[in-house]
Amino acid sequence: MSPPHSRPSKSTGRPWLIVGLWALCGCSATTLEAGHDQLNQEYVIIKEGQFMLARAGRNGRQSASRPFVPWGYNYDRTVVNGRDVLLEDALREQPQKVARDLATMRAMGGNVARVFVATTDILDGPEKPSPEGLRKLGLLLDATRRSGMRLILVGLANLRPDTAPAWLQKADDATMNVIQLTFWQTVARQCRGEPTVFAYDLQNEPAVPWNDTEPWVIGCFDMSGGQNFCYVHYLCRQMAMQWTQYIHKRFTDQAALRRHWPDYPRSGESWTAIAIPKQDPKDPRYGEYFGLHAELMATWADRLAGAIRAEDPGHLITVGALNPPAFARTVDFHSFHLYPERVPAGQDFLALNRDRWRQRMTEVPDRKPVVIEEFYPMVVPQGITFQQALDAMLTATRPRASGWVSFYWGPAAELNWPTPMMHPMYENWLKVWNETGRRESPPADHER
Repeated sequence: MSPPHSRPSKSTGRPWLIVGLWALCGCSATTLEAGHDQLNQEYVIIKEGQFMLARAGRNGRQSASRPFVPWGYNYDRTVVNGRDVLLEDALREQPQKVARDLATMRAMGGNVARVFVATTDILDGPEKPSPEGLRKLGLLLDATRRSGMRLILVGLANLRPDTAPAWLQKADDATMNVIQLTFWQTVARQCRGEPTVFAYDLQNEPAVPWNDTEPWVIGCFDMSGGQNFCYVHYLCRQMAMQWTQYIHKRFTDQAALRRHWPDYPRSGESWTAIAIPKQDPKDPRYGEYFGLHAELMATWADRLAGAIRAEDPGHLITVGALNPPAFARTVDFHSFHLYPERVPAGQDFLALNRDRWRQRMTEVPDRKPVVIEEFYPMVVPQGITFQQALDAMLTATRPRASGWVSFYWGPAAELNWPTPMMHPMYENWLKVWNETGRRESPPADHER
């Protein structure tokens, strides 16, 4: 994720064009209660490769009633008393603000909010659920029910690694496996039978480092108040150990490995410490190392999805992935994060990005739905409108995608923008997004 209204920290060095959204709420109590009543009786399933709404009956689930087109907002933070705060803080400090934001998203025509649930909100230790964290999750579920929205619950968030407790910061790979299993078992147990939950998203942008590393999270940005937060999560940190174990599973002894790798052993390499290849496609071990990466990601997803389904077999599972094909065998639907990219001077910005997005859509099998889980026109050259950028993305993805999600952080007037010009940009984007969404989603879904 690349938060558009934040400044990249020095660790990323990536300049982003800041654009924005538009917010206006007009929900009546009657409207909210109607949405609440209907939502409590319907849940999202997949039928013939498409999302459908179904009603719960006394004797189990009934057949699907009508299509469901996810259209909504990533909602990772909001503004409380003029401060840009993460959702986990808002739920603690002012949960009524979260309820108002969800109602606003519904009033604007959205039906899905993608929210981040912090590991340390749910757990007080590697195997210790947090009563206070479960209370906050209950507040979020209740506010979502009343709004008529549905949730994509993104788990295992560690957005502020510097404030994480020692048991999380210092966890080795084996301990982190325990932490992650406990987290999802706890959340799935709490949310079992909750129709307001659209899907579980195992983690935002899970990744595998090339070498051993200290941080669990990278991809960091600065919020408007200067607070640093990070979105890309490493699945493991001990790559030398993982690589050695992987090679030992594939080769019985050093003789077998020597026959496979004529350059074995390299300088400083031994059977108990297999050398990690260079980050260079010309290294003869490069492809096999990527094989390890793919296996780590697939095994990680299988393990967590199995734990969730044991507690809650009724909800869908996805991964907010940088590399969706790596998780294709595990997820119920694929999630793509798409952003426009700069193009060389004189090139057609819309055409080149449209072609890139079309290519991305060919990377996974056809049998499962696709949701564009993040989209934001952070890089739009002068002369290209937000509507043109959005239309290009929809043209490229509509033949394959079944839902689309952008961003919302509260009304523009409440946001603490660094410069005044960001307000109209923010408002303009959300106006374009909302008006387009009303055309994309089935009318019945907005009339619930």
